Amino acid sequence: MSKQFTFIFLLLTHCLFSQDTITIEGRILASNTEEPLAYVSILIEKAGTGTISNQDGVYNISSSAIGGLDTIQFQYIGFQTQRKSVKELLKEETIYLQPEVYNLAETIIFGNEIEVEKIIEKVIENKDKNYKPTNSKKTFFLRSSGTVKNKKFGMDYKKLNIEGLNEDVLDQTIANIPKETTYFSDFLGETYTYEKEEQKVFPIQKVILQEVDLTDSDELGKVFSKAFKDTAKDEYWKVKSGMFSFKIDQPYDSTETKARVTIDTFSYTENLSEIDNASISVEKKWDFLYKTNRYKYKLERGTQVNGEDVYIISFSPKGKGMYVGTLYISVENFALVRADYEYASGESGSNFQLLGVGYSELDYSASVFYEKINGFYEVKYFSSKRKSNFRFDRKVSLLKKRKSGMLFDQKLSEFKVGLEINSFTDEFIEYVVLSSQSIDKPVFDNIELPNTFEPIEVNQYDPSLWSGYSIIEPTSEMKVYRKQENSYWD
Repeated sequence: MSKQFTFIFLLLTHCLFSQDTITIEGRILASNTEEPLAYVSILIEKAGTGTISNQDGVYNISSSAIGGLDTIQFQYIGFQTQRKSVKELLKEETIYLQPEVYNLAETIIFGNEIEVEKIIEKVIENKDKNYKPTNSKKTFFLRSSGTVKNKKFGMDYKKLNIEGLNEDVLDQTIANIPKETTYFSDFLGETYTYEKEEQKVFPIQKVILQEVDLTDSDELGKVFSKAFKDTAKDEYWKVKSGMFSFKIDQPYDSTETKARVTIDTFSYTENLSEIDNASISVEKKWDFLYKTNRYKYKLERGTQVNGEDVYIISFSPKGKGMYVGTLYISVENFALVRADYEYASGESGSNFQLLGVGYSELDYSASVFYEKINGFYEVKYFSSKRKSNFRFDRKVSLLKKRKSGMLFDQKLSEFKVGLEINSFTDEFIEYVVLSSQSIDKPVFDNIELPNTFEPIEVNQYDPSLWSGYSIIEPTSEMKVYRKQENSYWD
């Protein structure tokens, strides 16, 4: 992010008992370096549920389904799996995992030596055998955070003949837009998947921390809400910019709650679209698997993951390659069990400028872990960081029209401005599957999504909101976060 995250964690580990719920907090370090281990997979063996450590190796387990003799498993690639009883964890401030690496140079031989490119090629050759969509219910936790930095936001007014709209309202709107805003969003939910049916996403809880809420003081929003509300059945709204235009369908719902729910439903389903990049079928994001001629590969060493021998292979670009990173590949079946990758120095993603609209993906990095369930590998954890720049410099019109039955509909009112925007965005997403179980068609069909869903909006982090849930422990920045005064336009 443009404002780099600073992590300040005090090594305080304590146990809280609330009714029948046991809460355990701790930190996981590498025994040889005492460095924190981020994204360690933590499993409550009895319950079949779990969580993952955060970026500083800190974890939190809160459950009413465990007792003092139950076992918690800590698993991290390149380190020995460790099991601890709940009773032991209540006494220990820190968990130390032991490294587990060895030389694989003589284990598997292609010809007279290991040909690393062939290992990579076999990942794709065996893709359909190792990765298969399953009929399942998954409980997941999704954390989104980011910073939006507006370098420029300006309007040049052309036409303002919508009731209640004037230059003073627009000037006040611009004045209320902060130059920089930060947000955090935690979402707990369930996904139900069955064959080719559309996936169902069931929300459990969503908590939002956001620095500014423009709806509190945005007079422009009130003007448009009234304008949309006063739209007759034979009238409609249209957005136009040059030769491009589109009609706005049902811009206002008379039931305020329903309108709010619709917006929030879009927000929690659209966030999951980024998780699609965890699938190795997305060839564009995984060209280091599909375009081996673009990369140099090096077999670094071997390790074990949950009893599986694994190659650790580093890669860097040559020619048209874009990424640098590390792959962890099963020796037995050539399944990719983990990947860490990012744009190589000097590389960037999508970049276009067309008719006053521009977008540049300046940086991207991702980590993904797969877990073997019933013989197939499924995403256990995925995170991504993206830095981007959006630019817009065009005249835009919002028109209200009445259907006339003629070639051209009657124009009733118009809001036309020259709009110039230049903003930079840093986004960070973490996704972890807390539990997974098989389902059949009747279970899938009987799942009904709620008609209403309200996120909880708070000004500062409140741990009590997640009492009883095992989630990714928040970073120190989230814990000290407070809604604050922002820097606005002059």
